[in-house]
Amino acid sequence: MFSFYDCLRAVLKFLFTALFHLKVNGQANIPSQGGVIIASNHVSNWDPPMLGTAMQRPLCALAKEELFKVPVFSFIIRKLNAFPIRRGAADRAAISAALKLLKEGKAVLLFPEGTRSKDGKLGEGKHGVAMLAVKAGVPI
Repeated sequence: MFSFYDCLRAVLKFLFTALFHLKVNGQANIPSQGGVIIASNHVSNWDPPMLGTAMQRPLCALAKEELFKVPVFSFIIRKLNAFPIRRGAADRAAISAALKLLKEGKAVLLFPEGTRSKDGKLGEGKHGVAMLAVKAGVPI
């Protein structure tokens, strides 16, 4: 039985490949099982769905809490394995949720800069990525 995540990922993968010629390099570097952090820079609103379609395994994503304030959108992104994080503060609930997922062997997507780049340039990363990896004992 296919989940909402699986169905939407298949549709988006077809569209991204057809429209944008999506090509994935280095897939062999992503562990096929066990906890792993997928850390990416964030320059577009398309980054989360593009990464979700590019990976061969489902991703759980940390997303800014503001996205969860719109009920319909909140419902959809929760079905797509997203969970909220409060930016600009130590969000213990989000950290605990991410650690739990990693220890359960899930792939967790996060954006180390903590926000989308407005100019396309790489910003300074936050310390949370390394801390999560060390605490969960998973690769980045």
